[in-house]
Amino acid sequence: MLIIAQTMYSQTDSSEALTVDLTDEKVYSIKEVEQYPNMGECKLKKKKEKNAECFSRSIGRYMSRKFNTNLADDLGGGRFKILISFVITKSGEVANVKAVTGFKILEDETVKVVSSIPNMQPAYVDGEPVNVQVTDYPLIFQT
Repeated sequence: MLIIAQTMYSQTDSSEALTVDLTDEKVYSIKEVEQYPNMGECKLKKKKEKNAECFSRSIGRYMSRKFNTNLADDLGGGRFKILISFVITKSGEVANVKAVTGFKILEDETVKVVSSIPNMQPAYVDGEPVNVQVTDYPLIFQT
């Protein structure tokens, strides 16, 4: 019996979030991978923790450059925390982005910005590229 895993991609235009059906594919948690995804800013270190820190810093820097924090002014300002979940596919694409904060305008902006992250080097397990789920990545800012 031959089982063929199929990954389906759906995207209507370049400004919308990429949705990938990974039902038939293994998706690792970010903590399970041997080599973290890389936006090209990180040099591979021997210690996994150093690679994790660089990955997180890279995502944070990208978000701080691209995220329109002025949107929070319409909400009265203050401190905001957004929890972000997304998949980095084995081809390095950011997909299946979700954001939770309780403010639709901030959730929409978060999905837009995270979805715009350029393709990166994927995560690896046993020397092979893998799909990896990033869950509850926090974005915190104050206006």
